[in-house]
Amino acid sequence: MRSSTSNSEARFVAALVLTFGVLVAGWEALLRHRAAATVDFAIERPPLSASTSSSERWVVFGNCLMMTGVAPRRLNEQLGDGVNRSIVNIALHEQSPIAFFDYLAQADQYPDVIITNVSSWLNGTNYEQEGALVAQADPLRVLDGRSGDRSKPLNAGELSPREGLESGRFQREAETAVSGWAGARLLTLGRRYHLFDYSLFVGTLATSANLDTALYQLNMQSWFRVLRSETDGQGFVGIHVEYRDDWPSGLERMAQRSLQRMRLSRLLDDRYWSLLEDRVKKFQARGSRIVFVRMPEHPMIRAFNDETYRITEQLHGIEERTGAALLDISHLGLSDGVHLFDAVHPDAAAAEVVTREIALRLRALGLTVPGAGVDPRGGR
Repeated sequence: MRSSTSNSEARFVAALVLTFGVLVAGWEALLRHRAAATVDFAIERPPLSASTSSSERWVVFGNCLMMTGVAPRRLNEQLGDGVNRSIVNIALHEQSPIAFFDYLAQADQYPDVIITNVSSWLNGTNYEQEGALVAQADPLRVLDGRSGDRSKPLNAGELSPREGLESGRFQREAETAVSGWAGARLLTLGRRYHLFDYSLFVGTLATSANLDTALYQLNMQSWFRVLRSETDGQGFVGIHVEYRDDWPSGLERMAQRSLQRMRLSRLLDDRYWSLLEDRVKKFQARGSRIVFVRMPEHPMIRAFNDETYRITEQLHGIEERTGAALLDISHLGLSDGVHLFDAVHPDAAAAEVVTREIALRLRALGLTVPGAGVDPRGGR
């Protein structure tokens, strides 16, 4: 009797496992066909390998990875003035320009030219804490394992193996790499197979009879597929994207999703603008020329930022009071070849347009000549 019961239980368990396996396989096939490329993809900061033996040093950063649309190597080519300069892009996700200014000041780095943006994509209003996080990331590699001259960023390979071992750097890098690898994959698995997500997907699909709506309910943009990414060794991230025919309609839904988040926060307050202007003046006093770029935004997001934060008005005010330059290219869109594939980030082709436009405006403003760090208001 027990044997018969055991066999019955075994068959039940086997059937349950088989059913679960079929569901997982079907779900995986669906994601790979319609959304897997975007589910797996994450924009990560590439390592820098640029040489720093140059007469001019330029740094690009900003509070959104939209700034990865500025390609340093291509920008240098587009400037075409023959100046021996190095340009690096150290933009990080949702870290304010204030945090980057504080990081550079802590590292005693005052580049000849700083190109930055202002947008409403921020982690919060604790800018001092953000500065500490950027310093911890140390994108220029100037705070960890350094001795002697700190006036230039550390070149790749400058730290000897013995120094690395003695400081524990190799161990930390290995641990960071392993934890990052595991974390990214665990996050992907969670997003793919969480029972609540699956139930939500099935419920939305049943009520809407629309696969795209059901996938988007899980924040899986199925209107495009990320094919690959590239970098130039100077911080640029080029995203190559394949678009579906219905991507324009999906773009509007992605912009609406972004606006839902933005409406819940009010982060660019009076203190933000005051701190930002203070940092600009301090860096100008040390010889840095500051260039603000209002990067392309989806029209709905641009309108929200101007209505809620008066970004253009605020930046013009800083421009008038400090002499910092403002390049407003926020109007660039599809007709100009600028695709913001998820309504926020530019693809590789858009990055080419953005970089070319910035170079054109820098040449028009005469900001490419040696000594650009002189404050036109008379400060150093």
